[in-house]
Amino acid sequence: MLAIQVFGFSITISMEKRKQSPQEIEGMLQVSQIMEEIVDNRLNIFRKF
Repeated sequence: MLAIQVFGFSITISMEKRKQSPQEIEGMLQVSQIMEEIVDNRLNIFRKF
């Protein structure tokens, strides 16, 4: 069980429910990184004001 917490977004990758391919897990990790970047960009916008 692998849970990733991203600024209030929680993505849980469960390997017990069904076998997930490494590509699927990699995709979920990429999604979490994209979410982090979006949140970072928003924080940077707020810092400018």
